[in-house]
Amino acid sequence: REATTVVSVITADDAGQFADQNVAESLQRIPGVVIQRVEGEGRTIQVRGLNSNFNQVVINGAQLGSSDPDGNRSVSLDIISSDLLSGIQVSKTLLPDTDHDSLGAQVNLLTLSAFDRKGTSGRVRVEGGLADYSDKISTKVSGDATTLLDVGGEDTLGIALALSYSKRNIQSEEIRGVTPLVRFAGPSGSPVTTAAAAGSSRFFVPGIIDQRLKINERERIGGTFQIDFRPDDDNSYSLTLIGAQLKDSDTRIQNEWEVGQTTVTVVGAGAGNAIYNNVRLEQQQFFQDSKDRIFAANFIGSNSFKDWTVSYGGDYSHNKFTLPGALRGRFATGNNLRLGVDFDEDEADVTVISGSLAPTGFAYNQTLIIDEKRTDEIYSGFLNLKREFEIGGLESSLKVGGRYRDRTKIIRRGELSINPTNGTNRPATVAAGLPINLGGLPISRPSNVNLPGFFVHAEPGPARDVIQRTAELFNLQATGTRLDFDFAEKTWAGYVQGEIEFSPAVSLVGGVRVEQTDYTARGLVVEQIERDGNDLPPLGAGAPQSFNRKSTEYFPSLHLRADLSDQIVARLSVSRAQVRPTFDDAKNFQEISTTQVTQNGQVVTVERELEGGNPLLEPLIANQFDATIGWYPSRSTAITVAAFYKDLKNPFISTTFTGPDVALAGLPVLNPATGVGFSEADTVGNGGGGRLLGVELGLNQQFKGA
Repeated sequence: REATTVVSVITADDAGQFADQNVAESLQRIPGVVIQRVEGEGRTIQVRGLNSNFNQVVINGAQLGSSDPDGNRSVSLDIISSDLLSGIQVSKTLLPDTDHDSLGAQVNLLTLSAFDRKGTSGRVRVEGGLADYSDKISTKVSGDATTLLDVGGEDTLGIALALSYSKRNIQSEEIRGVTPLVRFAGPSGSPVTTAAAAGSSRFFVPGIIDQRLKINERERIGGTFQIDFRPDDDNSYSLTLIGAQLKDSDTRIQNEWEVGQTTVTVVGAGAGNAIYNNVRLEQQQFFQDSKDRIFAANFIGSNSFKDWTVSYGGDYSHNKFTLPGALRGRFATGNNLRLGVDFDEDEADVTVISGSLAPTGFAYNQTLIIDEKRTDEIYSGFLNLKREFEIGGLESSLKVGGRYRDRTKIIRRGELSINPTNGTNRPATVAAGLPINLGGLPISRPSNVNLPGFFVHAEPGPARDVIQRTAELFNLQATGTRLDFDFAEKTWAGYVQGEIEFSPAVSLVGGVRVEQTDYTARGLVVEQIERDGNDLPPLGAGAPQSFNRKSTEYFPSLHLRADLSDQIVARLSVSRAQVRPTFDDAKNFQEISTTQVTQNGQVVTVERELEGGNPLLEPLIANQFDATIGWYPSRSTAITVAAFYKDLKNPFISTTFTGPDVALAGLPVLNPATGVGFSEADTVGNGGGGRLLGVELGLNQQFKGA
């Protein structure tokens, strides 16, 4: 209620009344916020319909890094338990003294301070649950303790500690690719690819049926420690440490019915049913044990001298994700199955009409190993100076300051696969006593599975052992296909912010923030040239290249707050904000395919196609308008209505640019004579503009207990 800008707050007591597993699930109760779930738990958030990359997550004002698997900027909030925090503050409009890295919201995770409570306190929470599918008990234990000590004065030193541990067992089922979008089926018994050929007997049928059973064990552990020293009302110092880890043991058993292959024929189709000939079934098992870790440290100091206040601080955060030696094994039949499928948009009931599903008919034809590591490290420091004074008898203040942030993002990913039973590798596989088909493994149907047509599979334990032994036999190292890139980002920011109170009921805050970003994208840029039908040695293979770019942006803003009555508060904000491109979009990792011919003794480039990131991307800018009315009829009731409008410039567009349109991605158009430029680019470019507008309605009612 007292905030100048549009702010929503969740306290630890609020979050504790619900069965929230993590911070993301606590945030879903805020108007305008929705969450994206992974394995049944909330992971990232969207605010006002904007992508999760458009939000910034901070702890006590210090920015957190990201370990997102696709190189995005979104922070995985499932790492941190909400039990470790005293509250969460979501700011949908930003003041000039705040980092400008969001168009949706800045999510500020507030750690527990001993000064939030009185004296010495402690709290313990124990939870348990039994899931039907997994048939296992999940547990969660958390607690915190605070104390105030007399150091040079009464209650001047505060110490707070919070710990949380949970283990959750999850079993889930999923069907992908059922939505009928692939081909037309006609009465002739063969695939029909045009509506005209299909005539009156025209039906859409699935092009793939992918059934998945996931068995996960998620273990989350975390803790925070905060020490505050407040010797008097004019001086305060705070040091916060937070660490959290999410360990995910993931097993996936998968049926992939290859009904979309060119060799498959559709011999009958109707509304919601189809019959296929020459179908191949792939059974796959994945085993992935990953760890996602975060550590952050934050120091803040503040000193006041009459009308002057200086505040300063530094922070550090480090995210690290590791996926060492992930394994996949594949067993597949020949194209010998006749399949009947009853389907709708969400389900597919599969029946094998003819063809064998005997274990010996599933050839062991692939072993895959994956190794992945992602890190994101941020150093930051800030200094603010504030002066309070009067203008014409009106209470006013002027605040200036700056921040420096140094961020380094590194992604390393490699994978390698072999066929252990092809002509070359089969003798070694047999000699090592490894099976060549499913007949050499214990077979069972996974328990508690409701997927129709989900038939027998190798038992996960023995299957994992066989896949691991195969990888060791052939000395598989995940260095085959590398998807590596680095990203360094340095930001210098300065601002001027003024505030004036026209009356106890009306105040205005305004100012401007300037941010200069210097970033370097480093990765592989490999060009494969085909000249007169012959492949030349690739250019750039194994030699990472760097691209550097600087940009400077200005962010003016005005924020008006007015108490229209004792119960009604109105807020109006006009501002400018930005979102930088994701690391994946702006990476300097590119594959270029070039086709050349020799004409009259001259080499002419016919095609030059690019696939990869685009380090030339400019930030997405928005001019924003926000208006909010809040009605607070009592201390336990809040009703809010908010309207917002964003005028977007340079939105990120992921598509394939061809011909002269490659210029829309900031790339030169191909010059055949020189071979410079591109005829096609499958990448990300900046679009022209767009608009976003919406309305939010919020009700918060606290009910008193007995």
